[in-house]
Amino acid sequence: MCSLNRQFCRRKEVRGQRVATVAAADTCAEAGTERGLLAIKERKEELLIQQLEYSRKQEERSALECEALPRQVEEL
Repeated sequence: MCSLNRQFCRRKEVRGQRVATVAAADTCAEAGTERGLLAIKERKEELLIQQLEYSRKQEERSALECEALPRQVEEL
């Protein structure tokens, strides 16, 4: 009876170690996923800032063209 109980306890310990290993792997995968999502978020923010800068420059060009139009009409 004692030897059966010890075997049962050993099996339980092995299962516990496996569960701990799986839990550690899951935690590692979650951390990797979080890093990946953070990298995507940072890249998206970078692209949005670039688009905003481009839009502002385009707006400035349009404003300059609008200012120049009345002078061009006068010259004609």
